[in-house]
Amino acid sequence: MKIEETEQYLKNKIGETSTGIVQVWEGFKAVGKEKVDGEEEAALLFQCGVYNFTGEKQFYYDFVRQFTNEDGETEQLHCEKAA
Repeated sequence: MKIEETEQYLKNKIGETSTGIVQVWEGFKAVGKEKVDGEEEAALLFQCGVYNFTGEKQFYYDFVRQFTNEDGETEQLHCEKAA
């Protein structure tokens, strides 16, 4: 799989309308296990917190797959949701 294909792969795994954190997490883990062409190093990151982006406090989480290629450049695939 190529880096540019990972976003669509993730969307296929979790579905466009999924709001359940378990389904999102399972899909994200599947992306994390995939070998990506030209990838020198992979990292799985996670961040969360309560934010007031919309005028209402909500819990947000963000799963991140970070790709580092052979040239040392990094790219990230984010999967952000409010719960």
